[in-house]
Amino acid sequence: MMLFISLFIILGLSWQDQCVCISTRFNSGTVTFEWTKPSNITIYDIMTIRDRKHDNWTQVTDNTFDVSDALLFDSISIIVTVPGLKSEINNTLTYTVLKVKVQNGKSANLSWVAPYFPIAKGYTVYHKDNTTKEILKIDGKDGPGESDKYKYLTKPYNSTNIMLEVKDVTLGDAGYFNGGADEKAATSGGGVVLIVYDKPKKPEIRGDLSVLINTSSELTCSSQSTSAPDYYSKLATLSYTWFVNDTKMGEETNQTLRLKVTRGHKYNNYSCKATEYELESDWSDTVQIESLYGPDKITITPHPNTSMQDNGMVTIREGETFGPYQCLVDCHPPCNVTWTYMNSTGHLEVISKNGNLSLPQINKDIKLFKCVATWGTETKKEKNITLNVQYLGEPLILVNNSHSSDTNMDLQENIPFNVSCLVDGNPIPNVRLTKGSENISTNSKNTKWANHTFVSAGCADAGNYTCVGGSEGFGVSEKTFRINILCNVRIDDSIPFHKKYGSPSGINVRVASVIPVIANPIPQYPAIKWVGPGTEQIHFNVSGRGVPYRHWINTSFPVYNHSYFGNYTMIYGDETILTITISERGLFFVNKYNCISICSFYNNYKLSVPL
Repeated sequence: MMLFISLFIILGLSWQDQCVCISTRFNSGTVTFEWTKPSNITIYDIMTIRDRKHDNWTQVTDNTFDVSDALLFDSISIIVTVPGLKSEINNTLTYTVLKVKVQNGKSANLSWVAPYFPIAKGYTVYHKDNTTKEILKIDGKDGPGESDKYKYLTKPYNSTNIMLEVKDVTLGDAGYFNGGADEKAATSGGGVVLIVYDKPKKPEIRGDLSVLINTSSELTCSSQSTSAPDYYSKLATLSYTWFVNDTKMGEETNQTLRLKVTRGHKYNNYSCKATEYELESDWSDTVQIESLYGPDKITITPHPNTSMQDNGMVTIREGETFGPYQCLVDCHPPCNVTWTYMNSTGHLEVISKNGNLSLPQINKDIKLFKCVATWGTETKKEKNITLNVQYLGEPLILVNNSHSSDTNMDLQENIPFNVSCLVDGNPIPNVRLTKGSENISTNSKNTKWANHTFVSAGCADAGNYTCVGGSEGFGVSEKTFRINILCNVRIDDSIPFHKKYGSPSGINVRVASVIPVIANPIPQYPAIKWVGPGTEQIHFNVSGRGVPYRHWINTSFPVYNHSYFGNYTMIYGDETILTITISERGLFFVNKYNCISICSFYNNYKLSVPL
């Protein structure tokens, strides 16, 4: 429920022609009344009225008076007068704290009346809890600044009826909201206290749970308000509901439950909850009141099969059936017997609540099973079955410490890179990194990784790699991936070839040249071009040399007349690869080895150029 409150000030009355003006401040749940101090007056008579209830007249020598726990009241008034003049003239101020209550997570509309709207400086809204902060600034003409948290609802912007929406309220939004030209003006009275309420803390039931029959027991439901601000939560009143075996106990709403214990109580479970402003806490943990004996020992049947070689652990393979096992414990009344399991992170999860344990398949992340016998709220006994789960995982491949699901990776040449091969398993598997039939790297005894670093990536490092893991009884787990080393086009200097040719000229004369190059990927036709005489008649193609990154560029140069002699430069993209020189010489022919030879048949010359 939201309470919208207003501030009324009656000012300007006088004693002996002296004006006494009363003002207020609100801070942390306390309202401070302050009035001006006329000369020659050192004693004042005051009376406070809280929700129409008049307090006794009190004499004070200071010109301030505090009323604490102001949020308990809807309105607080103060009457200030001078002894002897009570019946003649009073200075009165009525202060009502505007209280708006809202549930955590919802939005709240706040509303108060400003004494005036400061045109020059604009109106600034402040929020005060433990500290005071500026949350919104409003210009009377242009309106408020942007805010995701607060929405200024007043229209027109210079109206003194201030309306503000607080969105998605949290406990941190609780506190006092007011405004003015500056912070001092914002603390001079009026404003709104935003109370954010939330469900109370989960209660704890306290009391003597081991009680003889025919004696009394007292159970206390202990909870705490979580609402804000703090000075409100200290005043909050909680109501309580008690349950026996999850059934509400009539009209029992006291914090303390008093019972005369009988034999029938051994079947009862008691719990409670706390309520504040229609918000209910989580139920407390249940308790039992009974005469009982706790667990002495736990027996697991059948006895888990272990050996000295297993270090007391049960060895089992992932995917195999586990159990059934039964956890037996003698208690009166019966203990709560549960099975939990611990995973690889150490977290415990409940898997069975009836003392019986059976799993159709074992997971490698299960490290142990724990049988827990609980008596009452404090007595507990446990017994574990520790597992040695054997398994062989799928390979994991990392290149430069990064995992990628892509099985085809491109890397630049001359840049170092690292390949890591991980195969998880128990016991530690044999892990190998291979390229074809070549073994690149093998894991050491105590690690599941096989690592290899290529100091400077070369074209020869391209190929298919395989991460292989093997473990006795599990076969082999492997994954193949490809690494492409991207090599720029360049001449393969390991292969001899001619760069200079001598040739006659003529209509059918051509010079054939085969150029060895290294490149990955294969050089593409549109990127290859020749610059030189007769460029438009140059024929060429690219063929392989049996290795993915080695290629031939097969070229045929026309030598129709003398203008075709000169330098021919091959360009790939924007880069010059090499220059071929063709000069005039005697008659030549290109043999099957692509070499130019001089043919002299005395006065008859012929040129044979197979293409």
